[in-house]
Amino acid sequence: GCYFFTFLMLIQGANLNVIFADVCAFEYTEEIAVFDIFKMKLVHGWVVDPQDLGTAAAFGRLSFNQVMDVMVQDSGDDGGRGAAFRE
Repeated sequence: GCYFFTFLMLIQGANLNVIFADVCAFEYTEEIAVFDIFKMKLVHGWVVDPQDLGTAAAFGRLSFNQVMDVMVQDSGDDGGRGAAFRE
C-alpha cells in the first residue's frame, strides 16, 4: 500500500534525521519505516564521542534537526545550549 510509494521515493533519496547518541538512532520517518519493513539495519557514523563531555552534554541526545534548531535560536531562548555551538 502506502509503503510502495515511499519505497519509490527512495530512488530520489531519503530524508533521514540522525540522532547523535547511537549509530542506529534515527528520528522515525516514512523512509525509516521502509527499512523496518524489509528488516534492513540502518546505521550512520555521526555519533558524539562520549569522552568529549562538553559536546556530549550540549547535543549528545539530540537529532540533527534539533541541533540545527538550537544553532539558529537566540542564545537567550535556548537555555544556554546555543552558546556551546558558537564557542
